[in-house]
Amino acid sequence: MLATVTRVLVLEPHPDDLAIGCGGLVRRLRDQGADVHTLLLSEVPETYRKIHDREDGYVSYSGADRMREAAAADAILGVGGRTVAFGPEWHHRLDAMPASTLIDAIEDCVGRVKPDLVLVPARSYNQDHRAVHDAFQAVMRPHFYRGTVLAYETTMERDFEPNVVVALT
Repeated sequence: MLATVTRVLVLEPHPDDLAIGCGGLVRRLRDQGADVHTLLLSEVPETYRKIHDREDGYVSYSGADRMREAAAADAILGVGGRTVAFGPEWHHRLDAMPASTLIDAIEDCVGRVKPDLVLVPARSYNQDHRAVHDAFQAVMRPHFYRGTVLAYETTMERDFEPNVVVALT
């Protein structure tokens, strides 16, 4: 199934989702010659707070540092291009955006990239992942996108039940 993939689009609610959720698969597809593009749904604010397990609470992060880390990961994984859909005001707020706006942004990128494989975050307890997953359900309607779709998981969801497992070396 994946041996014939030539163009990949990764939907990323946040800039670390690709590396955490499907980085190994992206690198494997890139190594077999596929062109990989990512759609980052929201830029990272200049500073933001994020839960940090080892700190047992919230810690502050630099948005510029997070974006540099994402760019470095993209280079390692072989990502050919990134489109940013929305500004930092939507970071961790994609669920508050009108669904039609999110759907339009994803549909526009699918139309430009013309992927034969889309990697989408699994529906999860993270509100942004859930919003992007649900928006892509509308984009998958048969008269618009007919390629392959695989969901990836980033947060060790208890109810995520993969039906495709790709061996990585």
